[in-house]
Amino acid sequence: MMIYALLISGTFHVGHSIAGDINPVVLTFARFFMGSVIFGIYVGFSHGIKLPKPCRIVRYTFISLCLVIYFVCMFTALRYTTAANTGVEYTLVPVFTTIYGALFLKEVPNAGKAAVLGVVMLGAVWVIAGGSAENLVSLKFNKGDMIFVAGCMGMGMYPVLSKLLAKDEPTPVLTFWTLATGAAVLAFWANTDIVRTNWSELPLRLYLGLGYLTVFTTAVTFFIIQYAGRRLPVSKVMSYIYIIPLFVLAENFLLGNGLPDVSVLPGVLAVSFGTWYFMKN
Repeated sequence: MMIYALLISGTFHVGHSIAGDINPVVLTFARFFMGSVIFGIYVGFSHGIKLPKPCRIVRYTFISLCLVIYFVCMFTALRYTTAANTGVEYTLVPVFTTIYGALFLKEVPNAGKAAVLGVVMLGAVWVIAGGSAENLVSLKFNKGDMIFVAGCMGMGMYPVLSKLLAKDEPTPVLTFWTLATGAAVLAFWANTDIVRTNWSELPLRLYLGLGYLTVFTTAVTFFIIQYAGRRLPVSKVMSYIYIIPLFVLAENFLLGNGLPDVSVLPGVLAVSFGTWYFMKN
């Protein structure tokens, strides 16, 4: 799971480096299409691919919309904000998941967990406000940060919809059809932009970035979650999300971008507290 967190943390730096190279919707389409090809090969050999009934395709599409919204928002946001900010803000995903779970699944967290999630949320909001009480009071936030928070709201719904709409299919099959229907939605959304994109003239870093996002943060992380999920409690598995911001900040420093401004450190410390609490409990 530490490898999982490290790979996911790299997503924000890779996304930041390629976000300006191509339309965010087209970029997300390419990621989903490549991911569905990889999972299609695996599912074809392990389970066989059968066209689902229309009602199941509708369910897969609704589940995929959570991921579509998240990745389009992420690639768009990274044009306006930093990898460090999005890394911290990513911790809002389990906060939103907890809220949706309480509303739609009646899974209400205990008081201790709710309190810590509240602290994490406040820490993320402080980073979004740029470490400024004036910005917070006047609701003056960075455009990119707000777009990414919208994406986190979508991603937070993913496990809830998966639980509500997924039936008896194996997880790899569910993942494949989620990626495939997501690619179809994005193809419809991007429309002619996909054809008009001059793929041969795009920089090499874009293809390297897509390779990283497809192979490492789609396929490899999927199998890590599968492996860890059979050996650790679910709550322990999900707790590793909270260590991702620390990896992002460390990578940011190693890449020569320095450390966050002192004014946002209280927010980072709040998220770090969440990391310690959930990994300990």
